[in-house]
Amino acid sequence: MGGRARVRDLRSTMEKHMKSRLLPVDLESVKSGQPRWWNLVCFERNALKEEGYLRDDSPHGVWELSEKGAGFVDHLLAMPDAGEDADFNRPRSAPRKTEP
Repeated sequence: MGGRARVRDLRSTMEKHMKSRLLPVDLESVKSGQPRWWNLVCFERNALKEEGYLRDDSPHGVWELSEKGAGFVDHLLAMPDAGEDADFNRPRSAPRKTEP
């Protein structure tokens, strides 16, 4: 989304991409009336802001990457299996057995 998005647009996009992974408990409302999954996203957003990955001076209702956050995203997208064509849904391989 270019490093900056309105919350309602971001939420809609995230919901579409995560829908198949959400469990019934994730869809239950918490005290704020929001679904549990979104409440957790907002909680993590605050942590990302404190760590400097999201700007703390963005207008209300807008989430925006900081310079540090944009650099991290650029780093991730440079990885061979990242980007729009990444297969993040592929099954994980079986854990490796370690020798005693």
